[in-house]
Order: sequence, then structure tokens, then C-alpha cells
Amino acid sequence: MIVPIVPEHLHMWSRNMMYTAASRARKSLILVGMRTVFEQAITTPLPARDTRLLERIDQLRQTPQPA
Repeated sequence: MIVPIVPEHLHMWSRNMMYTAASRARKSLILVGMRTVFEQAITTPLPARDTRLLERIDQLRQTPQPA
């Protein structure tokens, strides 16, 4: 697998994305690009997701179910 590490894609790179790319490579992984972008990506944690899943589950639990 060849992974381009370029500034144009910096907004989507994070430590989690780098791990995913590395773990999905079957035989080998080739990183091509800028070392500074790679270093910034591996030090960028994934932002917290606000899915409101627990709120949705609570709403479903409180909604009366049809008989």
C-alpha cells in the first residue's frame, strides 16, 4: 500500500487514520511525502465525536411501544 502524506490532506490525517492505514496494509506500507506532515498527523488526536447516541437510546427507551 502506498500512502501519500501531503499537506493538501493534512485536515484528514490523525493518529487514528495513520494507524488504520498501517494496519490495513497487507504486505507492505510505503509512506510518500513530507516528514513534517507525518509528524503532525501522528501527534493529532482524533477529535471527540458528538453523536448523541446515549440521548437517542434514552428517547427510544422512554417512547411507548405499540402493543
